Amino acid sequence: MTRTIGAGGLMPNEFNLESEPAVEAVEIAMCSLGLTDPLTVAAERLLDRPVDDLGEIDLRDVLVVVPGRRAGRQFLIALDDAATASGRLVVPPRTITPSSLPSLIASIPDRPAADPETWLAAVSGAIDVAPIPVDESSFSDSDETTRLLSPDADGLERRALARTVIEADRVVRAGGIDWNRVVEGVQTLGGDPARHRAIAAGLRLATERLAAFGLAAPEDAAEAAIASVERDGLDAAVQVTRDVVLLGLVDPSNRDRRLIRALARAGGRVSVFAIVEDVVSAALDSFGAIGPNAWAAAPPRPPIESIRLEAAPLDEAAALDQELQAIARAAAPDDPTGLPPSIDPDEVAVILADESDGGGIRRELEARDIRVHLATGRGLSSAPIARTLDRIRGWCDGGDTRALADLLADPAFGGAIRGGLVTGDPEASLTEWSAEHLPATVRGSWWKWPNEPKHESTLAAMDAVCRTLLGPFCHGESPDEAVAARPLTEWVDELLGLLRRVDDEHDEGAWSAPSTGAVRDALAAVMTIPGPLVPTLDASEAMAVMVELVSRGSLPDPGSADSIETIGWLEAPFDPAKRFLVTGLHDAAVPGRRDDPLLPDGLRSELGLEDDRRRTARDRWVLTTILGRDPEARFLVSRHDALGEPLLPSRLLFGVVDPGIRSATGSGGLDDSPAVPTAVAHDLARRVGHLFESPARRRGGRAASSDFGRFNPPAPGSMPLKPPSTMSATAFRDYLASPYRFWIRRILRLDAKAPMGEEFDPRLFGLVLHDAVEAFGRLEIDRLGAGRSPLLDVDAVHGEMLDGMERSIRSRIVEAGSGRPAAWTHAASAALRLQGRILESRLRRVAEIQVERSVEGWRVFEVESEIKESLDVPDEAPQPIRGRIDRIDHHPERGWQLLDFKTSDQSKGPDAVHYRSNTGDWLDLQLPLYRWAASSRLPGSPSPDEIQTGYFVVGGDPSKIKVMPSKKIDPLVDEAMDVAREIVRSIRAGYFVDPPEAKAPYEGDPVALVMRSMALVADGEEEDGE
Repeated sequence: MTRTIGAGGLMPNEFNLESEPAVEAVEIAMCSLGLTDPLTVAAERLLDRPVDDLGEIDLRDVLVVVPGRRAGRQFLIALDDAATASGRLVVPPRTITPSSLPSLIASIPDRPAADPETWLAAVSGAIDVAPIPVDESSFSDSDETTRLLSPDADGLERRALARTVIEADRVVRAGGIDWNRVVEGVQTLGGDPARHRAIAAGLRLATERLAAFGLAAPEDAAEAAIASVERDGLDAAVQVTRDVVLLGLVDPSNRDRRLIRALARAGGRVSVFAIVEDVVSAALDSFGAIGPNAWAAAPPRPPIESIRLEAAPLDEAAALDQELQAIARAAAPDDPTGLPPSIDPDEVAVILADESDGGGIRRELEARDIRVHLATGRGLSSAPIARTLDRIRGWCDGGDTRALADLLADPAFGGAIRGGLVTGDPEASLTEWSAEHLPATVRGSWWKWPNEPKHESTLAAMDAVCRTLLGPFCHGESPDEAVAARPLTEWVDELLGLLRRVDDEHDEGAWSAPSTGAVRDALAAVMTIPGPLVPTLDASEAMAVMVELVSRGSLPDPGSADSIETIGWLEAPFDPAKRFLVTGLHDAAVPGRRDDPLLPDGLRSELGLEDDRRRTARDRWVLTTILGRDPEARFLVSRHDALGEPLLPSRLLFGVVDPGIRSATGSGGLDDSPAVPTAVAHDLARRVGHLFESPARRRGGRAASSDFGRFNPPAPGSMPLKPPSTMSATAFRDYLASPYRFWIRRILRLDAKAPMGEEFDPRLFGLVLHDAVEAFGRLEIDRLGAGRSPLLDVDAVHGEMLDGMERSIRSRIVEAGSGRPAAWTHAASAALRLQGRILESRLRRVAEIQVERSVEGWRVFEVESEIKESLDVPDEAPQPIRGRIDRIDHHPERGWQLLDFKTSDQSKGPDAVHYRSNTGDWLDLQLPLYRWAASSRLPGSPSPDEIQTGYFVVGGDPSKIKVMPSKKIDPLVDEAMDVAREIVRSIRAGYFVDPPEAKAPYEGDPVALVMRSMALVADGEEEDGE
């Protein structure tokens, strides 16, 4: 089929563009390849020509234009296979993408196009600098200024806006218009075009600056190449192109059309090879472009039974595994070997509608012994060296002890620190320091810790090693010594030097050679920028830019013959597989939503630029090719992402006709919306019900086969242990809650003290309150020991508690650069000062209750009382038990009372925390163990029956701050001791598997203990000396 089109080659009216008068007609041949095996059909058509004198089919004069590089590679593979099958030799054609076409067919320009980083630097430097015209019809100079950025915007903001402007310019210029037309469009829609005039002025200034270095803006270079072909024809130096084939190019821009038309006028034969069925070819225009209205009026509908809804990406991976196994079983239903069916990698492809899921999909499938090849490659940002760079960026942003801890936790950088130390454990020292101090800026002698000289010396040595490794990325010794800004190219050299220093501290290198080389290549992109255009940035800005450059890089993914191919959504029409499994088909990925502040969708539609309608039509075409090749294709959709955020299913899965589509007649009017057929309405209702149900998580939300993010406890009895040297009273709570949790924390010792934040977390709040009441308690004991009366003045009691609170907080704040404790009301953050006032209020109520108890006759006997006793275990060695009782009070008539201070807002009493009455299950043994242990160390050795226990609850509600005595658990002390003995026996026998009915003490996997996602001790307990 051959069609004749007019000059200009603009998109038809359906795309809402004004037609231009034709000046000369050209012919374009249209060929429908079908959907079953389109690349093979295309190859056979090109091979349908006579052989030359050498017995070859010479296709060197054929230029095949494809949407992407992988599509070109797949076509050349199909061409080679077709030639081999027919027994002929072939000289392959050239394949090229539309964006590379102008530079191929045009003569060498006077000014070559600037590389992307140079163009980005030029635009970044021109934003808000060029004069902005006021005349709506021209761009004459003016003093009027409209800022695109705030005056205090930093280099990163400028760079980010420049990238947005460059993408907008690409869209505008590819649409065959200029920024004058954009301004007119904004005015037509009733908007203010000042911002777009400012963009045009900035682009013009950036272009002028490039010209000073003999360079052209990329879009100008493309326009110049097309103009030269239109004016002079193909350059003699360019290899003659007789045939131009547009293969699967379903959305060519106006500029693409103009260039193709110029090729046709210069003598080339243009053919469109459309990947559609013959009956659908009428929905394509003369260039093979899909018409949005046609695809909106008759959208493809995947069968409901082919759509599989899953709860989260890990569940989606498990479902993908099941689908792959089902395909393998179907391919070999009568396999007599009885072995698991194997998957033919040539027969099936996994389509990643959301390519960010690629790494997780690969990990989960390979955990199931299914090899996977990522056709798009592995993102460099996931490589260990990229994670090191990101931690260095975090250091430059913060420069405090938290950022230092991140550097130390990095395998490469932390290894270099350890390699530079003669002695000491930097992780342990910094962990201990961070647990006792609020975050501090790493300047001067921040590490001074007179009470811990061993840790202090290790921290000082670590600080010196870090400064050597970081070089100019390290902050000055004082706040006045700021790191000077430098040209970006100098920062690149400094960063490469830093990486070399880290790498030299590792005998076998810190990172793999390919990833190190990829980082160098990514950073080299800025080294060609002409000196005057190089931005000057501070260390933080420069590191952010360099991390961004690295994040855009990729590493090749070496596949194998048995690897399942994973491909992107737009690559599906060109893949030769016969079976397709589509993952990640949520609306944010396909067709997605564009949030463009410079060219919103309404403006794009007004100007005839790439908009949501065209993108949705393209994705409907992709879906049609998938269903045409594999009617039994499966579509996997997650209701939530990896972080638990909800996801909407792709609108393509509903198969709904777009409302208010433009008339197919091209009149531009709107069709009257016809009544929806009953069958279609019922189908839509079924789809909505199916796609918005709530699927169950698999295995409680954990991956079925992958061990990613989890540890597996040993089998019961597989690793008997020696009796623990000692057990804390709180350790029994861990085992009762989850033997698995106990194994992680107490056996593997995968537990670390939580670092303090800039404000009170539950742990810090509890520690400070404990210190406050302890300070009062010690003074009260001294008064009573001296024969004086208890303190009965509420203000005085409160004052002593506040003194203890201030000392506690002050000891945890380091004055910047001095290493000395600071006055906390001056050095603390505003949030911390506010929380301090809240704690003062709570302590006021505690003081009131303390005075009431003193009036009743209660006296403070001991605070922070340590216990060390041995629990007898019949037929086994006794088990040493240790603990610390917050306070022991005595009453001449009521006897002894052991109090544990709690700061939780839940205000649960000790009975509910320790014992479940309806089932008889113990949840905690802390107070019964305290009661048992205290009987042998109190004056007169009272029996446990004579000792009361309870909580002093200090929650957020003042009305609920009170002493809550135990009532149910005190009489059950003997039963509690028997439970404690059974726990000791189970631990010694190596039993650490949770029972089926057990619930994880934290959301998600128990490994959250290691990641410190929640405070382990919300009430500020000191873990009995641990």
